[in-house]
Amino acid sequence: MKKVSLFLTCTLCFVYSNLAAQSPLRPIVDVHFHVKTIPAEEYSPFMSMEEYFTENNSFNIQYLFGLTIARKERILETKERNDSLFSMSRRNSRFIPVCSVHPGDGEAAIEELRRIKDLGGKIIKLHPSNQNFPILSNETINVARVAGELGLVILIDGYGMYIPNYLDELIQLSLAARQTKFIIAHIGGSDFHKLGPLSTVRILNPEMFANIWYDLSATVNIYADSPYKSQLEWVIRSIGVDRVLFGTDNPVVTLSEAVNAFYKLDFTETEREKILHKNAVELLGLPSK
Repeated sequence: MKKVSLFLTCTLCFVYSNLAAQSPLRPIVDVHFHVKTIPAEEYSPFMSMEEYFTENNSFNIQYLFGLTIARKERILETKERNDSLFSMSRRNSRFIPVCSVHPGDGEAAIEELRRIKDLGGKIIKLHPSNQNFPILSNETINVARVAGELGLVILIDGYGMYIPNYLDELIQLSLAARQTKFIIAHIGGSDFHKLGPLSTVRILNPEMFANIWYDLSATVNIYADSPYKSQLEWVIRSIGVDRVLFGTDNPVVTLSEAVNAFYKLDFTETEREKILHKNAVELLGLPSK
């Protein structure tokens, strides 16, 4: 009986600790939320900031990064959407505006970057495939460099599934604008395995790729239940757990779905804490709530 009792006690302790680890009370920073702005996108399945917080009120959301994507030669609309994000942040201090510009707008894009900075912005969104601009064009490199000079972080799409050398060119862009901090969204998508060898390069040159972070949005949901799960874990540890951020890519993935997928990865509690909230807070210099 004593052996049975001991077994049951150990089993219950394991179950309890596992549930506690996945508690919605654990702080979370979602760095990748497509929010409904004013004016809205032409096709807008996005929810509002208020709807997101209401839907996820059981979670301890420390910060929510809400983003928009600028369209070329529609600078007035871009400004309105960026202003809409700042309006949301004034209504809720947990909301972080992720504004956008289009590199193809040239000097108008640079002026908007300066305006974003003056308004208190910390981060912008670029999406080469969605915005249809070449990653390594002079205009894109100029936007990236000016963003760095202004202290703005760039959250840039990393899921170029059908575009040759997409992730490779993002890495080259980071080298062309070394003063700028980049977050490569979706940790490179289906090309995430390419990131593992970067750790070897950094052994020889610690400053190489030191300006890149990665978010797990959507990709963790694709691979958490796949044969590539252990490979994803290896890549995250290779590039550095302190360089990886949590995100949903809502409306593609809900917060609940993203959290459930993330906890299927085999990380320590310290590693989870860094990815779920600490890394993002430190990267943007946000107050810890």
